[in-house]
Amino acid sequence: MEHEIPLPVISEILGHTNTETTLTYLRINITELRKCALEVVI
Repeated sequence: MEHEIPLPVISEILGHTNTETTLTYLRINITELRKCALEVVI
């Protein structure tokens, strides 16, 4: 949302079928969430 990306686009990227689910996650710090995701070793 910080970069004006539409909520449905964010929801789709995250694999959410309901944008309300995405809104729950937007209450957290997205930058910190990205850092965590980037640190995952596969």
